Amino acid sequence: MDSRALEILEFDLIKEMVGEFAISEMGREMIRHQEVATSPEVILAEYELVREMIGAISGYQSIPLDGLCDIRSSLSAISPPGTYLDPPDILRIDRLLKTAVGVRSFFETPRESFPRLHRLMQQCESVPDFEKAVRAALTPDGEVASSATPELADIRRTMASISRKIEASFERMIRSPEISEFLQEGYVTERKGRRVLPVRSDVRSRVPGIVHDVSISGGTVFIEPMAVVGLSNEFTDLAAREREEIRRILLSLSDCLRRNLPVVLTNVEIMAKVDMLYGKARLAERYKCSIPAISTGRSLRIENGRHPLLLKSQEERCVPLNCSLRSSDSALVISGPNAGGKTTAAKTIAILCLMAQTSTPIPTGANSVLPILSGFFADIGDYQDISLGVSTFTSHLGEIKRILENVCEGS
Repeated sequence: MDSRALEILEFDLIKEMVGEFAISEMGREMIRHQEVATSPEVILAEYELVREMIGAISGYQSIPLDGLCDIRSSLSAISPPGTYLDPPDILRIDRLLKTAVGVRSFFETPRESFPRLHRLMQQCESVPDFEKAVRAALTPDGEVASSATPELADIRRTMASISRKIEASFERMIRSPEISEFLQEGYVTERKGRRVLPVRSDVRSRVPGIVHDVSISGGTVFIEPMAVVGLSNEFTDLAAREREEIRRILLSLSDCLRRNLPVVLTNVEIMAKVDMLYGKARLAERYKCSIPAISTGRSLRIENGRHPLLLKSQEERCVPLNCSLRSSDSALVISGPNAGGKTTAAKTIAILCLMAQTSTPIPTGANSVLPILSGFFADIGDYQDISLGVSTFTSHLGEIKRILENVCEGS
């Protein structure tokens, strides 16, 4: 398709408008990148999927699309062996896979009502080994569960025991008259990952331990008492072991995902397609759009057609147009006064044809008929290239010459 014509007609804004009704970025991206088709088979097949989706969203039961999200960046991140994802990313992937299974089940029962969507969703496969591993390793709020491995459970039990001992030691020191009188405040704080006591600078030698920090005023030093240094060292070592065990668990989950990557990528592609269809169906529902008949010839009939962008901004104040062309008609002349809507009418006809050739429901009456056009060309508005000393008139002649050199039957 002629990119200049699509730019002049602002077809990208129409696609953005449709994309607003999709759920995920991958659905919106698929809408933005959808090509203008010229094959009747492709257009009609896609329209049948849209028709079924319109029927599905108008039913009594909502499609379970809540978990739909764009996970492509996470899948790209784990392509290299040895890389791993954090729990939130793994849970998002798991959620998308469950959503795909849920949507497949949704279209399983009434398959006679949605045969094409049923066939589409049959290409989605579950990944049971990954889903099982995620259930065993991660909590719903995105933490690695202690039960993920015996090693992690043992490390965390020991850490909890040491932490209690450290807390008990600090409690005794805070209550002890021999130490409490030297404290700036009667609380335990933390510096550089170590629990410390805030001790007055003038008596710092009365509390044996390691100084980890000094207050801005210099009146307080933060000391880790010698009584807990050994326990804190042990806790720090265990924390390092915990991090390594968590890394190993996340790597194992990511390896499992890598082994199933082709299936996951297929699910992503299908769910992006479902999201695109869902966006088009919601557009149709919101603006009472219809699916036109597709003419095999060049005849065109627009019944109560409205420009989508005007419809979005003006709603009921958007005035519809009616237009008919027979197969033998090769031109349509629109005349009238300035600010009479001539350009809007021409753009509306073109935009409705473009929408039909991306199998998007159009804001027209149900009896509209549109042809399949092999090319779109447009020369609209006043412009000139000052840098080349080219006038508006000459610029128009140059553009018309370019169009005439590129048009063909069906443009």
